[in-house]
Amino acid sequence: MDADLIGLGILALAGGLAFEFAARYVYPHLDAPEESLSSLRFLTTLIVGILLVLGLGLFLLGVFS
Repeated sequence: MDADLIGLGILALAGGLAFEFAARYVYPHLDAPEESLSSLRFLTTLIVGILLVLGLGLFLLGVFS
């Protein structure tokens, strides 16, 4: 059990979730064309997905190592 990896995993998971909630709050207030908003949503989904998978992987690696 490695506490550093567990901590980084939890931090990445929390960062991904916080980024997703912040984006859901900010996007309706943006005054941008639909095409730009579509690209922003895709980029946000990609970043959040990477953070969640990375965080879960680090957490599991820390628990089982």
